[in-house]
Amino acid sequence: MPAALCYAAVFSLTAAPGTDGESTRGWLAIVGLGDWNTLLRASAHIGVFGTLAVLLRGAAGRGLSARRSGAVRATWIAAILALVLAMTDELHQGTVPGRHARWIDVGYDGLGILMGLAALGWAWRRWVIAEIT
Repeated sequence: MPAALCYAAVFSLTAAPGTDGESTRGWLAIVGLGDWNTLLRASAHIGVFGTLAVLLRGAAGRGLSARRSGAVRATWIAAILALVLAMTDELHQGTVPGRHARWIDVGYDGLGILMGLAALGWAWRRWVIAEIT
């Protein structure tokens, strides 16, 4: 359920017409951020899709065994599903007036997916497995 809510929020934000990078560049210049637009947008993609991947990993892991093979399978399922959602999000965004589908954004999303799942794996090994042993 949390993963579905996260993606619903992403989908609703990308459905808003006329909020592409070109239209926000002027506002960012007014508040003194100007060329930071690309960095801010990339960071948003990375953070949102990293969070989505972690939520999907939690959902996928519920139905699989706690053994290592089940954990690896759940991680792959989460990564692939998050990447498919990133691609469908960009395709959807390309149909919205004033918006553009940018495949570099899917790259940022993919980076966020990798970073989110890597951080989750690190935290799992660091705290959970350390507690067991």
